[in-house]
Amino acid sequence: VERITKEFRTLPDILINQLSPYFIKILRKSKSLQLKVIELCDGKNPSSDFILDNFVFDNTQNIQEVCSKLRSFLEVSLEEQFSWKNIDIALKGWRNCIESKGIFIFKDAFGDDNISGFSLYDEHFPIIIIDNSLSRSRQIFTIFHELAHILFQTAGIDSIDDSYIYDLSKENVNIEIYCNKFTSEFLVPSNNFYFETQDISVTEKNIMEVAEKYSVSREVILRKYYDSNKVNQDEYNYFSNKWNKEAEKYLKKKGTGGNYYLNKITYLGESYLNLAFRKYYTNQISQY
Repeated sequence: VERITKEFRTLPDILINQLSPYFIKILRKSKSLQLKVIELCDGKNPSSDFILDNFVFDNTQNIQEVCSKLRSFLEVSLEEQFSWKNIDIALKGWRNCIESKGIFIFKDAFGDDNISGFSLYDEHFPIIIIDNSLSRSRQIFTIFHELAHILFQTAGIDSIDDSYIYDLSKENVNIEIYCNKFTSEFLVPSNNFYFETQDISVTEKNIMEVAEKYSVSREVILRKYYDSNKVNQDEYNYFSNKWNKEAEKYLKKKGTGGNYYLNKITYLGESYLNLAFRKYYTNQISQY
């Protein structure tokens, strides 16, 4: 636990003490993966356009300006985002995009309904780990939430229940709030969203349609409507509670398992596997 507290120094003890032994095992496994990446890359990040050489956050920066610059850097326009035909294509597109800028993204099954992902910071080899058992839209949100933590040069844990943030120091509360706002603004730019939805009534059906267009969760769109005063607190709570109950039922019904080898490919990702196989086939590493 002491090592975890040191790694996630921005998190309160109350959250760290609630982590299950199984999740702590995943944290340790992920640290081992990070060290393997460093070894496979001979200590040099393989990206020719490493994101940390171009972006570092502080929470005084204008979020809309930051998101606009980062979107240009990642070379993914809104038009391309809209062209992704389904949420699986969107998740793969964002994962490939972020990995091309030097951040490896891994997946696992956390066995913890409250945690959707985390990041391990390193000056040259930061990594993001997301829970593959959650919805694809939540995985996308988590990738960008953890990307923001990395750009703040900190490790982070994305907790679905974020009430813990008010146990943080004032500086870290501001960072956590900024990470959430950044993620929402990046995936659904306000200027475009408000222009597109100004004449659309707020119904569950319309929220779903807008969410599918941006490849985000209904909660992200609902929050956008709430921030623009198009839904009040009671309406926000109603939809949020309804969807949380639906999500709980989905997770209980969802089976586990699947093809072991396909799961491994999904968990490790194409970037890591290509790197490992390239080293293996050039006799730089053995299969052991």
